[in-house]
Amino acid sequence: LKTALENLQRQRELLRRVLDAVGEGVMYVDTALQVQLANAEALKMMGADGESMEGKKCYDLLSNGLCETDACVLRRILSGEEKIETQTFLRSPQETDIPVAVTARPVKDRAGNIVGIVESLRDLREIRKSAEKTRKALELRALAEGYARMSAMVLHNMGNMLTPLHIEVQGMEAETTKTELEY
Repeated sequence: LKTALENLQRQRELLRRVLDAVGEGVMYVDTALQVQLANAEALKMMGADGESMEGKKCYDLLSNGLCETDACVLRRILSGEEKIETQTFLRSPQETDIPVAVTARPVKDRAGNIVGIVESLRDLREIRKSAEKTRKALELRALAEGYARMSAMVLHNMGNMLTPLHIEVQGMEAETTKTELEY
């Protein structure tokens, strides 16, 4: 029994380390919507520690526009949906809105009954900053390409305007040379 308990504790610790390495918030909620397990990123988003969230309702820890409505992803899973992917805003403990991508899936027992829900929360702030930088870089590139095309057209048109002048100068040089040869 002691060995089995030690193995169970090692497996639980391994699971915790794996979940913490995911890089996004992950939590497991039972069918009563009580948080049973959350990784470090989810705890950070909730402004909670592991002990303070045990057994609490998810909507008491994570405040967003979907909680306690028909659009709640966890309630939709409990109603039979197999996978939900959406975006919303979480109200952080600092009272700021964090844009997040939410994915939820049911956890089922061997008989196929839902025993809980796994929800992942991806913070979209850095992704949105990166997308904005990429958008600005593409705009600058398009602007630079436009200037390059415009410059090429101006130079081409200047060349077209200068060609008759160049021919006239060449003609004058030829006449001057011919006149010089005659003297």
